Amino acid sequence: MPDLKVWLTVKDMSGNVIKRIAGSTDEGFHRVAWDLRYPAPESITLEKPEEPENDLEFDGLLAPPGKYTVTLSKVIDGETTVLSEPVEFEVVELREGALEGASHDELSQFLRNYEDKIKRTTAIGLQLNALNKQVKAIERAIAKSQAEPGTFDKKYQELVTELNDLNTMVQGNAAKLEVGEKTKPTIGDRMFALYKGVSHSTYGPTETHKQTMDIIESDLAEIEQEISEVNSAVKSLAGELTEAGAPYIEGID
Repeated sequence: MPDLKVWLTVKDMSGNVIKRIAGSTDEGFHRVAWDLRYPAPESITLEKPEEPENDLEFDGLLAPPGKYTVTLSKVIDGETTVLSEPVEFEVVELREGALEGASHDELSQFLRNYEDKIKRTTAIGLQLNALNKQVKAIERAIAKSQAEPGTFDKKYQELVTELNDLNTMVQGNAAKLEVGEKTKPTIGDRMFALYKGVSHSTYGPTETHKQTMDIIESDLAEIEQEISEVNSAVKSLAGELTEAGAPYIEGID
């Protein structure tokens, strides 16, 4: 049996793909609807997908009012055939806001920037989870190495300290997260505050939202740099352990 897929492709008037919508490959006529949203930007894990936990997780953000096109295509064993000419349609506002806010273009640009931040923050979560597991595996590898005691212990402890600092940067100080304690907002806290503020609003980003976005960008750049450095240290120590007769550690190459 050939591998058959049917796609409806929604584009904006500049030709940028907004979303691919899977169609049915069963016989007969079928109706497919676009939910007026962009694809969900969260990183994809290798684990079995779970049920959505909230609106942010799988729905994506709303596309702005404006004109769009849609085309129908089929893909058989990787070969794509376009089945229709682009059909133009318009998305209109249901109602006009009471306050004059940002333009549709400005709001769309802000939301696309926010989607980029979601991609990066969720990727950080996956990378940090992997690093935590790898460092624990390194501890087991040290115990099974043929090196003299003390050969790798200091390097390992330095790595643990760096990883703990990184965990605190991303998730906050666990001790200060207790009820009644004051702590600096995490990057997740700031992202959620933005989501609540702009995901269902037609007014557009406020100055506070823009400042929050700038803080998130600064925090992301710092965290991504730290992750890169810890990742390099993990690979380096794992390589030294392998040379010392320790077993191979999955996922560290």
